Amino acid sequence: MRHFCDLPHHEQALLLLRTVQLIADGDTYASIEEIAAGRHTSPQLLWLKICADEGFEACEPWPGFPGLPKDFSMAGTVAPEHPLTAQLREKLTRFAG
Repeated sequence: MRHFCDLPHHEQALLLLRTVQLIADGDTYASIEEIAAGRHTSPQLLWLKICADEGFEACEPWPGFPGLPKDFSMAGTVAPEHPLTAQLREKLTRFAG
């Protein structure tokens, strides 16, 4: 099973954006936990579904999931981490509840 932090940056961004889109598309849900509860599942199983829907066989979520990630680890690059911008963090925080 691949870990979110080991994925290339663009794959991390794709999974994170799909997660945020899932939260934003819901009328009554404001967090990953609420979406999972509304579907009678756990946040971890919801994450596995997000991964599968995006073509990943299986992957572990970021550290601190279902909370927001603190940064994107960039596998295979010179810089080991790429912090989220303040603007993106602010937008994601609104959806995280």
